[in-house]
Amino acid sequence: MLHCMKKFGPGRTFKPKYQVNRMNRISSRLSGVVLVTMALLALPFTAVAEDEPDSFLISLNSAEGQVQGMALELATKLAQRDKEVMVLLCGDAGDLALEENIPSALRPRDISPKEMMLEAASLGATVKVCHLYLPNSGFRQYDVDDLVEEVTEANAEDIAEYMLKPRVRTFSY
Repeated sequence: MLHCMKKFGPGRTFKPKYQVNRMNRISSRLSGVVLVTMALLALPFTAVAEDEPDSFLISLNSAEGQVQGMALELATKLAQRDKEVMVLLCGDAGDLALEENIPSALRPRDISPKEMMLEAASLGATVKVCHLYLPNSGFRQYDVDDLVEEVTEANAEDIAEYMLKPRVRTFSY
């Protein structure tokens, strides 16, 4: 760099024009790289905040008590966090909605999946039973009078509308 500089008066240094332009280009590239890096580092944090679901649809189909318990425990935890939760009981899981059904308790809390379902409902979760379950299950046909008070009958139109809402996450058990 010293060979490019010329003395210009007492104590002053003269830089050729090409060297000044080169330094400006390097400086502007470095600034651009820093800005892009900062934007990329901030991107995951803004995307997470915007993409966080507001609503959850938990479709429960399993007859297995542990699977039912996990799904309903998740529904309870989400409802406790003031999230909108809909639990859809289909197939064998529809038995939880019946007044006459008394499932076994699960450890460690020693409560049944049915009690977990009622707990989630008490916290604001909506619990619905598939409209196909009632007339097509068990040894007899059921109707809405056979359901516990906290459970209503779902229809496909309502479920489809719920699923199409923005930022709904769906889980199936």
